[in-house]
Amino acid sequence: MIKRKKKSIEKVEEEIREAGRMKIFHDLLWSKLPRKKVCSSCGVEIHGQNKSYYWDHLIEKSVHPELKYAEWNMYFCCGECHGSKTNGFPTDKHKQAIEEAKKKYEETILLQKEDLRTQEG
Repeated sequence: MIKRKKKSIEKVEEEIREAGRMKIFHDLLWSKLPRKKVCSSCGVEIHGQNKSYYWDHLIEKSVHPELKYAEWNMYFCCGECHGSKTNGFPTDKHKQAIEEAKKKYEETILLQKEDLRTQEG
């Protein structure tokens, strides 16, 4: 039998609140999409309701949690394309979007550094 460390009530409550915040964020993004929704990677039409697995963080939120709610870091894709990316096999379009997000992130960091230097000087 595997012993698991029990989560505190506070930790569980925070996870529930975070899931709610992410759902609201995904719904906001969903509302900005055209009526006919298609996967940004493969072009397949997506029917039905918004699902969390339709949204990929181009720059992983586990590595850069500060980008969790950055709209430019989100990529709308079908479950199959999202799974392929997660497993290390993104489509060419997905790869391109990831590279563009990395460039945007680097530009943002450079601008922040410049702002700090300006404030210090």
